[in-house]
Amino acid sequence: MLSLLIGLLAAPPPAAPASAAPPSSPPAAGALLAPATPDRPALVYIPAGRYTMGSPPEEEGRFDEYEEPRAIRIADAFAMMQTEVTEAQWTAVVGDQGRPFDRPPGEPDHPAVQVGWFAVLRFADTLSLREGLTPCYPKDRRGERQPDDACTGYRLPTEEQWEYAARAGTRGPTYGPLDAIAWYADNSGGTLHPVGQKQPNAWALYDMLGNASEWTLTRTEAEHGSRVGERVIRGQSYKSLKSWVRAASRGALSPDFWNEATGFRLLRRVR
Repeated sequence: MLSLLIGLLAAPPPAAPASAAPPSSPPAAGALLAPATPDRPALVYIPAGRYTMGSPPEEEGRFDEYEEPRAIRIADAFAMMQTEVTEAQWTAVVGDQGRPFDRPPGEPDHPAVQVGWFAVLRFADTLSLREGLTPCYPKDRRGERQPDDACTGYRLPTEEQWEYAARAGTRGPTYGPLDAIAWYADNSGGTLHPVGQKQPNAWALYDMLGNASEWTLTRTEAEHGSRVGERVIRGQSYKSLKSWVRAASRGALSPDFWNEATGFRLLRRVR
């Protein structure tokens, strides 16, 4: 009996079953984190990483003073909307708030356009509350402030985050053949199109170039001659010339302004 007990104590532990789950790891870039709902587009995973923002001197269509290359580190992963917010999703969350009074209704599956920067912040906070998340813009929305660092809700991307997500690991002017990935002046017929019809980038994001340009959180730099308070817009639109529709291309609008070619998508932290 004693020898049996000693043998049992000395025996190695049993091997783990072959079906044992591996250690948890981050999702793959572009992995679906949440399906689309009537209130918002699907969310996909964008990993942390580094990239070179801007464009090289030889890139066709480049605006030298606005696109100087610089090394950027994206410290935290995030979940980004796979498409631009649609007209139907805007209406489901905030109704007609933040829209021009004389604006005709848009097609439900088209990007929500004619929405000013401050109206987009209200949409983000309302959507956050509907999903039980902490709003990122709870104070005076006309203040000059970044999102609350403790927020878990939806926010606009910085232009650094936007370009990183648009490039999806690529380094050229676009993330694919332009006609295959974007609606722009040469192929749009002068109008918006439903979201998600063109090919996505490598991280499963649609319409990062063309269709509707997109608001970002970032203010323009005073030294570049822009009016104080303008916010950077990215991606260009269905109206844009081919030479403008590039990952590094930048524009700007007053946050009080809206037009028929500028929409948005949001992101949130990955918990």
